[in-house]
Amino acid sequence: MIKTPSKLPLNHNSRDILKILNEGMIESIPSTHLKKHILKNKIKTPSSQIDLKKFNRVFLIAIGKSAGTMTEYVSKKINFESGIVVVPKGVVPKIDTPTFKVITSGHPLPNHNSLKSGKALIKFLNDTTKHDFVLFLISGGGSALSVLPNSISLRDKIRVNHELIRSGANINEIACIRKHLSLIKGGRLIQKMNCNGISFLVSDVIGDDIGSIASGLTSYDKSTFSDALRIVKKFSLEHKLPKSALSVLKSGANGEISETPKKPRIKNIILLNNSICLEKNEI
Repeated sequence: MIKTPSKLPLNHNSRDILKILNEGMIESIPSTHLKKHILKNKIKTPSSQIDLKKFNRVFLIAIGKSAGTMTEYVSKKINFESGIVVVPKGVVPKIDTPTFKVITSGHPLPNHNSLKSGKALIKFLNDTTKHDFVLFLISGGGSALSVLPNSISLRDKIRVNHELIRSGANINEIACIRKHLSLIKGGRLIQKMNCNGISFLVSDVIGDDIGSIASGLTSYDKSTFSDALRIVKKFSLEHKLPKSALSVLKSGANGEISETPKKPRIKNIILLNNSICLEKNEI
């Protein structure tokens, strides 16, 4: 990853630090870990092996900062019918674009393409049939890259994200509010999917809470609207968040809006996290 380090004017300690950094960066390459799970038209998990040739169609949904590189790898192993790849603006994945629709969206704040992405994902998954299969590749940044706000405007959604980032709330608390203002986060994305699937995740969340990675696009949600309101109060956000957002959270807490899914719909597997990169340097 770090080219020609020998040419850098470094002392012994600096070279050791650079070596440790380099090992960690190499270990963070998602394809290194996808190799354990993605075989030729097969997916291997710790408890089973999925033969993708048994399905009529196999689709791909990849969302996040690592979506492009992950797609580059899996597209060489699996015969996909089609798919959607959502990456940050400026990223150009080296993939077969006739097969995959690439959407470049906003990060760290969502933009109009993020909204376009959210709508496209829902339509895509709702068109699946029981004989299909969907492989999800989710990584950090997915919360901003794909949005579909629940009863609030994109402008208000952007304002919510801006205030949450500045609030001092941790990622789990931020994700809780995001999930309860969304029609796709907190597991809502796959609620109306008509087929089976599996999701591999690259975690940028301390503790690897699956419900907080990309705000739990493919995971069930343990938090509630009432939890979201408590977080609003904890960080004194009552007068900072848009009234539309507060109205949605209060309506949900009063039972006027259905809660996020509370049961697993598909299997979610942590592919890579911070600990894996650190452990590489302990060997």
